[in-house]
Amino acid sequence: MSLSLSTSVDITSAEQHQQLVISQYGILNKATIKQTANAANRISVSQHGNNNVLDIDQYGYGNIIALEQQGNDNQADVIQQGDANIVNVSQFGEQSIVIHQMGNEMVVNISQY
Repeated sequence: MSLSLSTSVDITSAEQHQQLVISQYGILNKATIKQTANAANRISVSQHGNNNVLDIDQYGYGNIIALEQQGNDNQADVIQQGDANIVNVSQFGEQSIVIHQMGNEMVVNISQY
């Protein structure tokens, strides 16, 4: 885990096949992640600029979230709950996204610049 000045990371996790990788390089980046595992799980975050905010809740089954917010002032809010799940997001600068997925065979791929 690589963290920089004024960066905060809150992580809550339960047991299963978990993998969590966070890289934050700028200042005032915040990642709040809660993963209550019940299957494969994987969260990979990367926030390079400043003032990026990420809040993820991820609960059951196939799970994968890979997010990257390269510029400044990006905000992402993701909640996944059950079944096959996948979210891939890439934001560049001053972007905002909210994703809610609850059940069954879900996939979301978004790129914003």
